[in-house]
Amino acid sequence: EPNPAVLRWLSQVPDYRLHVSVLTLGEIRKGVERLAPGVRRERLRLWLEHDLSGWFGGRVLPVDRVVADRWGRLLGEVGRSLPAIDSLLAATALHHELRLVTRNRRDFLLPGLDVIDPWEWS
Repeated sequence: EPNPAVLRWLSQVPDYRLHVSVLTLGEIRKGVERLAPGVRRERLRLWLEHDLSGWFGGRVLPVDRVVADRWGRLLGEVGRSLPAIDSLLAATALHHELRLVTRNRRDFLLPGLDVIDPWEWS
């Protein structure tokens, strides 16, 4: 079941302000595929393919040349190695001037990146 704090946060953000990265969709797909066959896996597959995709509509953000360029500049700026998916998500948010929404704030302590943890929303 969805976390009540996350649902409260979502209820306060207009849909048009919410975006998702193609990388996030891939990460969710990976998680679904790793589940044992059964009702839960099928339910999550349907949610991913129908509900989630429909909810974001045209607000799915690609990793394109400009995001890749922002990613390279970010890695140069921080001067250390970062996980590829996390740092590409950060670069996507920075390029589009968006807040990054995650439960994992500590991996996204990066210059100029605004991070929201809706699990802590009150």
